[in-house]
Amino acid sequence: MFKGGAHFMKSWSKKGKIFVVIAVLFAMVTGQASIVSATEGLVKDETAEIVQEGSEEDGSQESSGEGDGAQENQGSENNGQDSSLPDTANLRFIFTSDIHGQVTTEDYENGTVFTTGGLSRTATLIKEARDEVKENNTLLFDLGDNMYDYTTDYIYNYDDSLVQPVYKALSLLGYDAITLGNHDFEYTLSYIKEQLKESGLENKVVLSNVKNINTGKTVWAENKIIEKQLYTSSGRSINVKVGIIGETIPDLPDKRENYLGVLQTEDIVENVKKEVDILKEKGADVIVVIAHSGIGAEKVGSMTHNVGYALTKVEGVDAVLCGHAHKDFPSKKEAAYNSLPGVDPITSLVNGKSLVQVKSRGASIGIADLELSDSDNKISIVGRNSSIRNVNANTLADQAVNDCMGDWTRIFLSDCSEILCEIGNRTELQNYFGTQEDTDLIQLMNNIKVGYGLNYINNIETEYKKYPVVGASSYIKYGSGDSRDYIDISGDFKRSNIYDLINYRTKLFLYEMTGSQLREWLEWSAGCYETQDGSQLLDEDFPSLKGDKPLQYALKQKYLNDWKNFFVFDGIEYKINPEVEARYDAEGHKINDTSRITSLTRNGTPVADTDVFVVVSHQVPDNELFNKMELKRISYISADKYRNYIESFIGKMSLAGNLKPLKDDNWSVSYSDKYNYILKSAKDGQEEADRRDWLTRGVEDEDEIYWYYLLEADKIQKEDMTGPGINAVILNEDIMEKKGTIVVQATDLSGVSCLKYTKGKYSINDPVWNSAKQVSGGKFSYSHNAIYSMMAEDGKGNRSIAYVKTSNIDSNMLAAPVVNTYSNKKKYIQGTAEANSTIYFQIENGKKYSAKVTSKGTFQYALTPQKAGKKIFVYVVDSKGKTSARTTVVVKRTGPNKPKLDNTIKTDSKTVSGKINDMYAYPLVLVDDKVLYVPSDNVAELYKKSSFYDKAYKVVVAKMDVTSSGTFQFSLQDYPAAQSYVKIKTIDALSRCSLQYKVGVTLAKPRKPEVPSISNLSKSVKVYTAEKCSSATVQVDSKKYTVTKAKYTKNTGYCYTITVPRSDSTSTFRVWLTNKVGNSKAIVLHPAEKAPNKPKLDKVKRSAKKVTGKVHLVGNKEGKSTVKNTKTKVYIYLNGKKHLAKIKDDGTFSLKFKKRKLKPHDKLVCFAKNCNGTSLKRIVYVK
Repeated sequence: MFKGGAHFMKSWSKKGKIFVVIAVLFAMVTGQASIVSATEGLVKDETAEIVQEGSEEDGSQESSGEGDGAQENQGSENNGQDSSLPDTANLRFIFTSDIHGQVTTEDYENGTVFTTGGLSRTATLIKEARDEVKENNTLLFDLGDNMYDYTTDYIYNYDDSLVQPVYKALSLLGYDAITLGNHDFEYTLSYIKEQLKESGLENKVVLSNVKNINTGKTVWAENKIIEKQLYTSSGRSINVKVGIIGETIPDLPDKRENYLGVLQTEDIVENVKKEVDILKEKGADVIVVIAHSGIGAEKVGSMTHNVGYALTKVEGVDAVLCGHAHKDFPSKKEAAYNSLPGVDPITSLVNGKSLVQVKSRGASIGIADLELSDSDNKISIVGRNSSIRNVNANTLADQAVNDCMGDWTRIFLSDCSEILCEIGNRTELQNYFGTQEDTDLIQLMNNIKVGYGLNYINNIETEYKKYPVVGASSYIKYGSGDSRDYIDISGDFKRSNIYDLINYRTKLFLYEMTGSQLREWLEWSAGCYETQDGSQLLDEDFPSLKGDKPLQYALKQKYLNDWKNFFVFDGIEYKINPEVEARYDAEGHKINDTSRITSLTRNGTPVADTDVFVVVSHQVPDNELFNKMELKRISYISADKYRNYIESFIGKMSLAGNLKPLKDDNWSVSYSDKYNYILKSAKDGQEEADRRDWLTRGVEDEDEIYWYYLLEADKIQKEDMTGPGINAVILNEDIMEKKGTIVVQATDLSGVSCLKYTKGKYSINDPVWNSAKQVSGGKFSYSHNAIYSMMAEDGKGNRSIAYVKTSNIDSNMLAAPVVNTYSNKKKYIQGTAEANSTIYFQIENGKKYSAKVTSKGTFQYALTPQKAGKKIFVYVVDSKGKTSARTTVVVKRTGPNKPKLDNTIKTDSKTVSGKINDMYAYPLVLVDDKVLYVPSDNVAELYKKSSFYDKAYKVVVAKMDVTSSGTFQFSLQDYPAAQSYVKIKTIDALSRCSLQYKVGVTLAKPRKPEVPSISNLSKSVKVYTAEKCSSATVQVDSKKYTVTKAKYTKNTGYCYTITVPRSDSTSTFRVWLTNKVGNSKAIVLHPAEKAPNKPKLDKVKRSAKKVTGKVHLVGNKEGKSTVKNTKTKVYIYLNGKKHLAKIKDDGTFSLKFKKRKLKPHDKLVCFAKNCNGTSLKRIVYVK
């Protein structure tokens, strides 16, 4: 591949025509089409055939080898390379996307062999693609959505600790990098992380535009550079740094986890621009975007899902690999992409770059080849090739990948073949002519929807129960693949048949719609019919169907094998007139001011524009018309819940006998009698056609795939010959002691004249109906476990019947409690339950709480707030010991979980600690309703946007250490006051605050007081404290002095002034405070020696004429203290007569008595003075 590519491109202009002639001759001789590369720089030649696709299943091409898969759009080779030209290396990107659990060759949803995909077959194509180029010259990527199908849901629900087989399989194939798809996030963030960790793929993930909303950091690698040593055609090595950017669509699902306030996504295009700059700075030579995003449109808005085309316009991006859209590109089947500006239909390059997109479930792999040159010591791209390789029935499966499924294969195949219900006699669950008539199949689909809607508006959002419910359904199989791709279910309805009704990923939505909006939807859907007089067919096109009237297609040709825009509605009646031009085109653009809906009624009464309906549908089309409607969505249920509801609905029908939905023929098409009409359907529809007077047995088309049938409009029954459509559901199917309610809705073109019910199973004309009770207000009560029959009769006497079997009455059981929506921010759990019973709340893996239900059957309990996602099991027990079934409540996330503070906040400590209980929130700690502590300035900004904001609070940014387990600790600026509160809330990145947790500050023993310095001149001690105490005490040596009164000022707090005697600096002062808890720790201090301490006298002897001693020389502020600079003097009184002693600079002093000697009982009083004051006196008596 690409050997001599540079020389080949330079010589193409001279040799191109010869090459094409040779290639065409080769094709004629061998019967094989030439496949020309989508190579950059080639001169376009109209004779060259590009992206040849064979006739194998799913458009795959026949392999020239073992028939294992479709060949790529292979580039040309030139083995005789000119040695003077640059030596190049081929870098091949191979990728998969949207595997959706399809590991093996089994279709577990339908219980059949899956011939056109499966990762085990894809693995073979990957191996072949790797082997075609030099070793080490490939990189393998996966673009996400590996989960989200029947198998992954089953395993997740069975045991969420098991590693999914699809991740086991991926780990075998040696992926270099993977990204994640939106559906992977269906399974909670913690589950994704654990799956990737356990499968060894954790370090392979690159996801640039999904971040932790709190930290602002990506959850997985932001980008990645892989250094490759590529080998050129001559065997020389080139070192290339490949930069990888991983992206996913910006909308993450909230099926099992609400990511609001948890994860933050960025616009793909803007994020890629940023990441390109980062990778360029890191030295990337080539940059590839692996995007879980489709190709999309030319112009995209912010946060658009499909932006592959837009990414080709980002400077610095060299290749874009796409998924998500479940379509191949380049591919003849997706030629619509060729209309985008900058798409070269010959080379398949897009804006000069490589853009490749693959289908889902392992149906194809994508390949992007880049031919690289390192001339001038710079890596440059000198050639490109983009291709798709499809799996087909001949593609060998990799057994090691298949084996990753293990015993699950047996379990899944057994599960999908389980019989849910026997199909009733003369019930036709088929859609061969579904665009021309009401069918039992579409009736079943709409009955399911209307049943769910009735249940919802009567149980949950009861404000809507005054509005009629309308079901809207479309077929998912209608011959788009081949003539076998229609629905025809007979005998037994198996679990796999659910996927004939809906796709695995189908959700169910409830909308509030007006009569005007409903009419416009009908007009858009009616656009699929061919306009009569618009396009007559020549008789020779269908000679065997030639008659006395000209022929015309019933549907526009674009809709012959594409019915996705065609919806059937139940709960209303309507007629379609295709004689006038369609009002809307397929994209929802209004193209004519016409109306094909000539009659729109409910029970024969015209629907007004202002009438309100609850419309239940699996989708609302995404186009201009519906975007402008701005419909109000009431609610929706996830795909797995919808599937479960369908299974439950069908199972309940079987309890009353068998599956026998009765079509009510509430709609019709008013064809002109001037023409006969051609329908395209399957050969297998012949038997159904033979049962209809207005259809004639068909003829095969030229490809012998489809059959064409003749519709004779004048033979269609135009009178109302069908009874009303009946929908009935049990309002509450929980076990109950006494009675329940069945809700019934009946509609008919001729109006409903009566609607009756009775216990027991009766036929439509049984005499019991003469005395049966009328259904009043659309519902009736039942008190027995039995089959209940409901008969409706229209204004023309047509009758219909429906059955419901009840089995939830149990005199030994109480009705399960009905619990209102409960979230992690609710202070109370509320609802209704058996009056006067005891209600219990069992927390998952936790405590049990109980309360009393009121005499009115209501309850409200202040349950300890629970974390989002936690399950609560609620049940009741009455005084006789009867119990109810458990109601399981899952706590919803409407903000952060409630945090907690440690209950040890005391007046003697500044430390506050606790737990935030939420990895996606920050603490806000409020002290004494005055000071709010936040961990950062960013959180302070979030707080200002929150409902908790109060401008009176002083905001302090504190260093808070938050651990990975959510515990935190920080220090307050000041000690908290007794009888105040410390409160905590947490806040998320959306400024949503949690419930509040508060702790009262506990009075502790007083903190150590603050005492200003004292000296040997001090006669009082001032004791300061921020808290009011009962007393303050100063102990001077062994003597205590206590006061109980204090003076308070705002600046200094409480000040206790205690009078004490003067003391030398040798004294010890102990100061403490006392409150009702006890004494504070004492402050120990000694007075400073400002004035000299009492002078010391040497031993005084009788008859002595001299007294000596020593005094401290203190008071000089700078340098050594001397007698002079401290102005120290020592005085000695002898029997009251004052004498001045002589002092030396060492502090010794002496005094000589000239006139007398000391005598016994003489009194000597000695003291000193200095510049600061006078010392205490020392008194000595001569012995």
